Amino acid sequence: MRNAIVIAALLWIPIAAAAPPDKPHYPATAKHPVSERYGDTSFKDDYQWLEDAADPAVQKWVEEENRLTRSILDVVPGRAAIAARLTKLLMAPRLGYFAVIERGGKLFALKFQPPKEQSMLVVLDSPSDPNSERIVYDPTVADAKGSISIDFYVPSLDGRRVAVSLSRNGSEDGSVHIFDVASAKELGDVIPRVNYPTAGGSVAWNGDGSGF
Repeated sequence: MRNAIVIAALLWIPIAAAAPPDKPHYPATAKHPVSERYGDTSFKDDYQWLEDAADPAVQKWVEEENRLTRSILDVVPGRAAIAARLTKLLMAPRLGYFAVIERGGKLFALKFQPPKEQSMLVVLDSPSDPNSERIVYDPTVADAKGSISIDFYVPSLDGRRVAVSLSRNGSEDGSVHIFDVASAKELGDVIPRVNYPTAGGSVAWNGDGSGF
């Protein structure tokens, strides 16, 4: 209880002024039993039908659930102030480099720089010369909505080319695109589905950088 009071005080939430919430009225959820058998085990699933996101009935159910959620969250006291503060903190100008790789005398890295929503791939001719930094690929230039993200990247051993796995809408269903490092031009070769959720992905270049 003490921790709850401290956290509430830090977030400026007037707990005492908040009225007890009414019991939520959840949307009715139909049961459509489906029997499955795996080896010696059988089971019945009443809600497997909800896995089909393209089903209009599922879409209607999700809309009703979202409407209920918003009716509860949108009236939380202090929510607007908290959202504004978090937005300011998250979007504050700062730099972050990660996934750093050295190839062919060049230093590659993913660079996170708010307010850009996605990290970009950069290369430096010298780690001691930040002015030598160049952008190889910036997902927010390709899509200003921020729907494209870099799953991973692998430069060739000579640092002349780089393979970049790109996915859309947080799917992590990545396809590898090949870029010329010097010009930052995409070379046109695309290898689909090299990365997928929980499975990860990678490529390994051959010695002369002509393939992987």
